[in-house]
Amino acid sequence: MRDDYLRASDRIILDARAGKLGGFTLDTLADLEAKDDAND
Repeated sequence: MRDDYLRASDRIILDARAGKLGGFTLDTLADLEAKDDAND
């Protein structure tokens, strides 16, 4: 389950970096990555 989450998370981040997710900004990604790191 964790592996599935990580794969989905990676896809979201990669898609956002490619500009496919208009709702995500770099600040939002930084916040999400910080929260994810805190949860590990």
